[in-house]
Amino acid sequence: MARKLRVGFVGLGRVFDLNVRGYLDHPDAEVSALCDADPAILVCRAAEHPGAHATCEFQNFLRCDLDLIEILTPHPLHEAMTVAALAGGSHVSVQKPMAMTLPECDRMIAAATTSGRRLKVFENFVFYPPLVRARELLRDGAIGRPLHFRMKVVMAGPRAGLARAGCGESLAPCACRRGPRRPDGVRPWPSHDGGSTVALRRGPRRVRMHRAHRDAGRRL
Repeated sequence: MARKLRVGFVGLGRVFDLNVRGYLDHPDAEVSALCDADPAILVCRAAEHPGAHATCEFQNFLRCDLDLIEILTPHPLHEAMTVAALAGGSHVSVQKPMAMTLPECDRMIAAATTSGRRLKVFENFVFYPPLVRARELLRDGAIGRPLHFRMKVVMAGPRAGLARAGCGESLAPCACRRGPRRPDGVRPWPSHDGGSTVALRRGPRRVRMHRAHRDAGRRL
């Protein structure tokens, strides 16, 4: 019998609850390794998946002989983790946005080409039914030329998944959480050296929306 696909997850917050569902009880895959910077979150997730190796150290995680790695960490960590995972021989699925800059994206693509592994950017809203329908209406000219777009998504709080896992509200915030919002609307990400990297709220999504509007305007 062929070996099951060994899947590892780095970043075990709310997004983990959504992504892991595709692998649970799948006959050809197994959750083999878990990694998170927060020991308390790691303990809770390890209890959910007792057969998986659990570690707070990313380099230890990479030594788990994984076929596929799901990178669910904050955006500034995507490039370094993706390049390291590909170099280690694993296929990679990384959350959107792919990275912070186009040069970072180029380095990730180059690493995939060099390693011969596959790199996938997980963009969950591409097939979101309301957006699929909106795209159809735009293409059919049903609503005229779009000048503005606003989208509101309602979901559970950021700790909903952890609460279901029995972690409750006593957990300290993850070391990779963003800082408080500044008066200019920017929330900083913590960097590797203890400083902060500035990330504009929903910047990559807004660029994507702008391009969609521009292309739709050309077609209408």
